[in-house]
Amino acid sequence: MLRWDVSLSLTLALMTLAGGALALSIRQERQPPEPMKPKLVPWVYVSMTLVVVLLVLAAHAVSELTGVPLRGRFAG
Repeated sequence: MLRWDVSLSLTLALMTLAGGALALSIRQERQPPEPMKPKLVPWVYVSMTLVVVLLVLAAHAVSELTGVPLRGRFAG
């Protein structure tokens, strides 16, 4: 049986929030532009940042589930 740790629960909650924010940013980016009104938020960059956050959180969740610690590329 899986032991739900606080770290895993927090990671899954943050993944849910980041996924919702990603869906909102994609929705905002697909809105048709209004004439003579510039977009104030660069939604493409917000989306790219949220995708990176989701990838890092997914890697953390996998390391929590498997028990293998997450190490960097040049870790010794």
